[in-house]
Amino acid sequence: LVTGDSESIILLWRVACPEEDLACPGEWLARRPSQVMRLFQLLRIMFVKTEFPFDSSMLSVDVVPFLYVVFTQFRDSNKELSLLALKILANIFYSEPYSRKYLRLEWLLLLSSMVTRGKCLEERLLSHKICQNALNTLGVVDYQLRSDVYELFLPEKEPEVDLIMIHGLCGSVAYTWRQKDHSSNIVSDCWPKDWLYLDIPQPMRIIGIDYPSSLMQFTGMIESLQVRADRFKHQLEAAGVGRRPIVFICHSMGGLLAKRWDIVHRYAASRISYSCFHRSEQSFKLPSDELLLLQLNEDFSKISEKIPVIVSMVETKESDLIGTLNARLNSVQWHSPSYGVVLNFLRDSIQEAMKRK
Repeated sequence: LVTGDSESIILLWRVACPEEDLACPGEWLARRPSQVMRLFQLLRIMFVKTEFPFDSSMLSVDVVPFLYVVFTQFRDSNKELSLLALKILANIFYSEPYSRKYLRLEWLLLLSSMVTRGKCLEERLLSHKICQNALNTLGVVDYQLRSDVYELFLPEKEPEVDLIMIHGLCGSVAYTWRQKDHSSNIVSDCWPKDWLYLDIPQPMRIIGIDYPSSLMQFTGMIESLQVRADRFKHQLEAAGVGRRPIVFICHSMGGLLAKRWDIVHRYAASRISYSCFHRSEQSFKLPSDELLLLQLNEDFSKISEKIPVIVSMVETKESDLIGTLNARLNSVQWHSPSYGVVLNFLRDSIQEAMKRK
């Protein structure tokens, strides 16, 4: 991996035997926690370097079989490491040399099975993303799924709308939209992926946005709302968003991000429907945040009358997010009235979109 004009990184996996053990040939290639940590750091660098278009000379095509070894070796023992290998693979398949290499290796059979039979939701979503990006490189599909964008559902027919799901604080694309029934009764770990298309007759593509959303962060750089919104905007455009009517379903901070996108302002007159709530976050905002959010609300209100359908849920219900037992609101279940609100919003949005075609 070439990280700069004169820098490169090579992973050396060998470790000498302990000094007190004079005869331990089996320990020469032993796997140690420090090695796993160094491997994880290397993969993190590779992921950051491949998030955006990059020169293929920076990364050898042999990284494809290397990632296969990492994934298969750590799939059962280190979920975070194995998923990171899949995320890197999804990134590098924007480039043709890597996707061609994928077609000739074990990845093809493994990914095709994981799309429907992955051990977890993340495996299934990432496997689908990798396959779609490889097809884009080969000219079969005309869009890319970048690092923060996941295609939760793709209909067989041409979609009539794009539904974009954006999670909020302390959430993720694999956590926020899960079924909330008792663990003994769970039939879905992502209801937009497994239920929603069955209840809406019109074909629609469902996209999920994933981003770090910790309530507190004490180290590293913290991105502003605008920086995150700009990054997601470019990734959504690469995914083909904007070619057909758009429906947003946002939770908490996800609603703030959507309001920041100029894609909302650009297509507001005829192509966007919007459902979110975020005013329940009063308990942790600083005074400066109050002013910024009020300005954001003012800016959005200028175009809100042009948006065909807007639904707000629980927006006036305060929630103490820190240090209380009331930090979690009752979530949607398939038999919940809240799910009925979601369905009615989608039906109204699609009907309005069809009128404006």
